[in-house]
Amino acid sequence: MSAAEVIERIKELPANERAQVARFIAENGNAAARCKISIATEADGLPVIRANGGIITSQLVHEIESLTP
Repeated sequence: MSAAEVIERIKELPANERAQVARFIAENGNAAARCKISIATEADGLPVIRANGGIITSQLVHEIESLTP
């Protein structure tokens, strides 16, 4: 199976399962490709997204927002 086929299959998963795959890749990928991402709530109650070694795109923000209840 090619990488493109794997990506297409991941896109077909429900949002919560896509997030689980992303976490797995982030935690288990090679050191050069690894990106640490955290989502937290600040003292003012607003969410904050932190990324070390990665890029936060509007698409990523939209995908994260779709996971919130």
